[in-house]
Amino acid sequence: MEDSRLNKSKTSKLKVYSDFELNSSQLYQLVDHINKAEISLTQISNDKVRIKSLVDNSSSDIFKANLDFHLRLHSELATLKSKSWFSLLKNKRKSESKSLEILKGLKDNPNINSFLKSQIGISSLDMISQLHFVTHKKGEVTAYHNSLQSDQQHQMKISVEEFNDIFNSIRKSKQSTFAESFLKSHQIKLVGTCLAKAASFKSHNFILIGTRNEFIPFAKNEIERFNIFSQITLPLFDMMLQTKTESQLVQKLKEILNQIESNSLNLKKIHSEYHVQRVSLLGELLNTLRHELSNPLFGIQLSANLLAEEFQGDDKELAEQIQEAVNKSLKILNGFSKLYGPMDQVQNVSVISLINEVFTLTKSETKMLEREINVSPNLMEENAAVEITTNSTSLSQIFFNLILNSSQAMQDQTDPKPKITISLERDLTDIKIIFSDNGPGIPVQNIDEIFDSFYTTKETGTGLGLPICRSLVRKLGGDMWCVKNDKGAQFVLVLPHEGLVS
Repeated sequence: MEDSRLNKSKTSKLKVYSDFELNSSQLYQLVDHINKAEISLTQISNDKVRIKSLVDNSSSDIFKANLDFHLRLHSELATLKSKSWFSLLKNKRKSESKSLEILKGLKDNPNINSFLKSQIGISSLDMISQLHFVTHKKGEVTAYHNSLQSDQQHQMKISVEEFNDIFNSIRKSKQSTFAESFLKSHQIKLVGTCLAKAASFKSHNFILIGTRNEFIPFAKNEIERFNIFSQITLPLFDMMLQTKTESQLVQKLKEILNQIESNSLNLKKIHSEYHVQRVSLLGELLNTLRHELSNPLFGIQLSANLLAEEFQGDDKELAEQIQEAVNKSLKILNGFSKLYGPMDQVQNVSVISLINEVFTLTKSETKMLEREINVSPNLMEENAAVEITTNSTSLSQIFFNLILNSSQAMQDQTDPKPKITISLERDLTDIKIIFSDNGPGIPVQNIDEIFDSFYTTKETGTGLGLPICRSLVRKLGGDMWCVKNDKGAQFVLVLPHEGLVS
């Protein structure tokens, strides 16, 4: 029988507890006590509701009119998370692309030892020079040890007692790295520091040990990559050893591969819809804020104008300062409302003004940053304001994400002083907007993955910011990529030359 984690789980309705009357729906099941619920709803005003996940204790306040949308989002996410491989990988967003790569490799090379040999020294196992893969079929008195290097392999039998000693030592330990003395064995010869994982499944127990035959400790990212590789491959190996024919195995691998890709596409769609909805709601909020604040500001402005006409000297200067402050406040409010307008509207947008408005919006995060905006001479001569015809909402979302990423990456940096530089250039076909910072940068081995959905290096990141940015840029007719840079992170955003306002 197959490991239950590899089977498609039956979906169940999201269990919802509400302190106000709620219509029944096919998406969720109303429960009569909060202890039975996955989601709780609390009415906090006539038009607002607090929606709380009782699974991870996250909560947010939403407009009641948008409740159905948010419940559908939670329901679909719960359905996806209940499915086998999404559940297996849910805490390792960056492992999704790796799981696809491994599955494709196994589908093309459905022999475990041959596949493991092919992985030594490359990709997730580029720090490993030798693998020890030990298998024990439950109920049998013998286990099998496979010693694998890229150019050779050896197999031998070991006793169940010796297997269990090593297996239990690894399972009881809370770490992934071990000294050779800790995993001492008469038949498994280890040299130097090791990475090891032990796992138990329905029909088999496995031990996977990786070593580079030296005593240099493994780095944190190397340990993480080994753990992800083990987490993905070991349950697959159990399924492979239960499958009788190669054709059946390839078919099962195809089914799992299709399931992961389908789950990934569904989740991307959900998050894309949620992003659009969130931008729309933020636009409504800012428009309401502008309306509520504009009236008193106009009153203050009128009074300041009258006082400036009547007063002289210091009093007149004070009234003029009030006028200036009010004008600045009104300008900021108008700028914010433009940032979050409809996502299908095209208008003339001053790129420099938009960048400055985003810096104002992210002031709490970027106040420690030194910033510089450079415009190439040929672009400045042609268009001093650097205006382009585009959608300001999409462009502001892109700027917002890139600026915020830089500031968060440099939040604890003191030397050199954190700095972000934004350069605007023009070539024959494109307008280039280059975001550069002097922070820690992006490791070369991660550059190809940062635009993959759910890939993140942040503890609380979603791994969707940069994929959404690239998607928005492409909808505007341009493109976006990351440049390898030893002095920090650098992102290039290109928009079509036709977008330049003459």
